[in-house]
Amino acid sequence: MVQEDLSHLHIWRRELVDGQTYPHAAAQVESGYGEQFLKHVWQDTLGYAGTELIRRAIGFSHVADLASIAEPQARHACQRHAVELGKTLILTASDIPDVAALLARVRQSGT
Repeated sequence: MVQEDLSHLHIWRRELVDGQTYPHAAAQVESGYGEQFLKHVWQDTLGYAGTELIRRAIGFSHVADLASIAEPQARHACQRHAVELGKTLILTASDIPDVAALLARVRQSGT
């Protein structure tokens, strides 16, 4: 699961606003709400990253890193890789539980 990536949930436990602690924050963490919430944020983040990869590869907001590749075949190959990775992130966000799995997908996409 995503336990190591969510180790910062202790902040949720001691949610402070103007020096006051809110006990409901601890209850949310203990009930699993905090972990589920952050899992959904992670999945949304991956999906959004996928849309940005595609938009920057083929949309009007090109990335200089791709646009500056002089060799057309190499540039198109890089754009294809970016679009494929973006598609993978969008479609499989729920299957990528942590940063290690994300890096594995990125490396897999580059081959």
